[in-house]
Amino acid sequence: MSNIATRHYNPARLQQVADLLAIEHDKLFAFEKEIAMTSGNEQIILRQRLKHQLVPRIQDLEKEFVGLAVAGLLNKDIPEDKAADAVRELSRAVSSVRQQMVQGTPPELERLLKDTDQKLSKREEAATAKLKLTLPIIPMICAYEVQIDTVKAIRAAWAKTCELISHLLKGGDAPGLGGG
Repeated sequence: MSNIATRHYNPARLQQVADLLAIEHDKLFAFEKEIAMTSGNEQIILRQRLKHQLVPRIQDLEKEFVGLAVAGLLNKDIPEDKAADAVRELSRAVSSVRQQMVQGTPPELERLLKDTDQKLSKREEAATAKLKLTLPIIPMICAYEVQIDTVKAIRAAWAKTCELISHLLKGGDAPGLGGG
C-alpha cells in the first residue's frame, strides 16, 4: 500500500474500491450472522477465518479508499453543513466507544480513539478541516471491530462519511447524513 500523502486521485479506482468495500462489508455481515448462529469450535473457526481472511482485506481496501479520498478532497470544497453532520456523528460514535471501553482494551485503540476525539473536539477548527484530519484514522479504529463490538457505532458513522465523500468526489450533491 502506498503512503496516503503520495497517492494520486483516480476517480475510477475510487469507485472500484468503494464497490469492493461494499462487497466485503456484505461478506462481513454474512460472517457475523453465521457466527451468531453457531457455537463452540465452529464459532471459533469462523471467527478465525473472519480475523485472518476478511478483516485484512477490508483494512487494505479502507486504507486505499482513504488515500484516494484524501487526494481527491485536497482541492475540493466540502459543504460545511455536511462536514459538520459527519463530524457530529463520528464524534458521538467515538465518545460512545470511549465510554464503553473495558479493561483489556488494546492500548493502540485507546490512543487512536483519544487522538480522534481531540481532533474532532477542536473548537477553533472548521468541520471540514476536522473531517479531513480524521479521515486516515477512522479505518484504523474500525480494524478493531472483530475484537470490540462497540466499534460498530464508528463503522456506521464511517460508512455514512464514505458515502458523503463518494458523492462529493463524483461531483454530485452531498447526501444528508441524518442524525443531526
